[in-house]
Amino acid sequence: MVRRRGSSTDNTPTSGGQLLSVVRVTHPILAESKFGFIFTNGDPTGGTKNTVAGADFQYMDSNFLGSKIFTTDVFYDRSFSNKKGDDDSRALAIGFPNEPWGGDFVFKQIGKNFQPALGFINRTNIRQYDGIVSHLNRYRGTFLNQLEFDTDYEFVTDLQDRLESRSNDVVARAASAAGDEIIFKLINSAENVPARFFLPKNVPVLRGAYDWTNVYARFRSFDGRPLQIDAEVTCCSFYNGHSVHTKIGLLYRPNAYFELLPSYEGTSIDLPTGRVDIHLLALETIVNFMPDMSLDIQGQFDNISRNFAFLARYRWEYEPGNELFIALGQGAIIAESAFLAQRSLFTIRLGHTFRF
Repeated sequence: MVRRRGSSTDNTPTSGGQLLSVVRVTHPILAESKFGFIFTNGDPTGGTKNTVAGADFQYMDSNFLGSKIFTTDVFYDRSFSNKKGDDDSRALAIGFPNEPWGGDFVFKQIGKNFQPALGFINRTNIRQYDGIVSHLNRYRGTFLNQLEFDTDYEFVTDLQDRLESRSNDVVARAASAAGDEIIFKLINSAENVPARFFLPKNVPVLRGAYDWTNVYARFRSFDGRPLQIDAEVTCCSFYNGHSVHTKIGLLYRPNAYFELLPSYEGTSIDLPTGRVDIHLLALETIVNFMPDMSLDIQGQFDNISRNFAFLARYRWEYEPGNELFIALGQGAIIAESAFLAQRSLFTIRLGHTFRF
């Protein structure tokens, strides 16, 4: 199916639901062509009758203009719902994934009543246009390994071609020979807000047209070291106010058996209508007893919902294809000094592969 990294409106039904039929056939014609079909039936909630049928076509030519790669991807899906009616979704992607010059273009249209009950969809009644043009240079024998510049754009309109949102950015990325990476972006965003909506803590964003520009920076160190750092910051505008978004993650791996991954994500928003600070803390610990036996423990808390989540997973593949999996989870609300348990989870799964 047509997909573009970072797209906010990916609507393709997933195989995690009741996937009844998927067929792919490859034809040896000049380059490579693939046809795909999908058919799903059912609604996990049981509240509606829902069916989705669709097809996609993919084409790749690795000898375009002599030695370049050219790709095309097209899909069409139609949903049938006894609650929302029938509607469709379609997309076209054209790719030129080459060096030093590369790029791609994606067009996607999602009908107002398109509803894949066994998939997901974030936004309907839109046309979306995405594109990127990039230039990448690689170096040998120097401190610098890669230097890349690109520009991205995204336009979203309604089905009457009225602009709803837009995002344009200019990006510079440099990677060292050791594997460290730094990225800078200049991002211009626009949004037409048709009706008032609320941020956390009931901070309202009023109806109107907004335009703002931000600076983004990210540093990521090579993950082959015992200590890895991944930090990013976006500053300093948001609608008609100010905002600073920070995110930092650490990975401490002193040996092949132990990993510690603390992370923090915070957003400070200051609008004329109010102020809100959002904080999310997470911690993950992984113990690899053996290559086929591990224990993964995760915890997470945010200050808005005050929800605390804990999950521990033990996995042991005692024979190739055969494994024991145990999971223990706990959800709770931390209100002041009180710990209020909300939901508990305990799962044991024994998997066995039969070979003939």
